[in-house]
Amino acid sequence: MKKFFYLFLFSATLYSCGRISNEDLAEHNWKYTGGHYYGDLIWFNKKNAADTTYKFWLSDDTLFNDGTPVALIIEAKEKLDGRWRISLQDFQSGEESVYHDI
Repeated sequence: MKKFFYLFLFSATLYSCGRISNEDLAEHNWKYTGGHYYGDLIWFNKKNAADTTYKFWLSDDTLFNDGTPVALIIEAKEKLDGRWRISLQDFQSGEESVYHDI
């Protein structure tokens, strides 16, 4: 019975590391960690492409750069330490990149 309890507790902990919404993605600043390079820091505009305040904007799981789709968000998760991590896959090269919130 103890094993079942610990398995349940471990599963619940993993499940709590959830997916971040596009609105939440746009509220964070993202620092480059590795892989394909889009810049040291990136910010997202969650509303529309017409707002030129931001270089990048999101539509569902696609990252746009100046109106051109450049990458697919393949993972966006909260780590156990409470920080968020996103993984992007570049459409041109297929190379992945990783950014962490700051």
